Amino acid sequence: MDRLRTGITEQCLSLADARAVADGVLDELELEPFPTTSIVDEAAYCSRLDVMIGGNAQVTVYGPRAAKG
Repeated sequence: MDRLRTGITEQCLSLADARAVADGVLDELELEPFPTTSIVDEAAYCSRLDVMIGGNAQVTVYGPRAAKG
C-alpha cells in the first residue's frame, strides 16, 4: 500500500502512468492479483485508485488521460 500511495496518490499521474505503477507493484506480490482495471475520468485532476485486498488483490485506477498538474 505504501508503494501505491507514494507512486500514485502522492504524485499527479495520467491514467496510463498510474496503471503502470499499479501493475509494477502487483507484479511483485506473492499472489495472483486480478488484472488492474482502468476507468477514464477526464474530470479528475490526477489519477486515484481503489484497492480491495482479501485472499487476492484487485486495483482499480481512475484518472484523466493526461494529468492536469
